Amino acid sequence: MTKEKKSSNKIISIIIIIFLVLTIPIGVLATIYYKVDSFRMLVNNHLKDAPGFVGEYFNSYPTEEEIEAKKTFLIEYFNEIDINNAADKLYIIKKMITNFIMTL
Repeated sequence: MTKEKKSSNKIISIIIIIFLVLTIPIGVLATIYYKVDSFRMLVNNHLKDAPGFVGEYFNSYPTEEEIEAKKTFLIEYFNEIDINNAADKLYIIKKMITNFIMTL
C-alpha cells in the first residue's frame, strides 16, 4: 500500500467512527423522546429556555397540565351531549384521522 492509500483509509475510518459515535446516542435519545412522555416533557421544559426560534417553539408546546385540561374538557363535553351525537362526532373524528394518515 502506498502512503496516500494508508492515510485515506485512516481518514475514512475516523469519519466512520465519528459518525457512529454521534448517530447512536442521537438515535437512542430520539427514541426515548418519542416513547416516554415524562422524558419528553422534561426536555421540552428545558428547551423553553433556549434562545431564538427553538425557545419560542417549545414555549408554545402545551404543558402536561394543559393537555390534561383539554382531555378533561373533552370528556365532560362528550358526557353532556346526547349519546347518538357523541357517537357521530367521535366517528367523524376517527374518519378524519384515518384519512389524514392515509394521505401520509
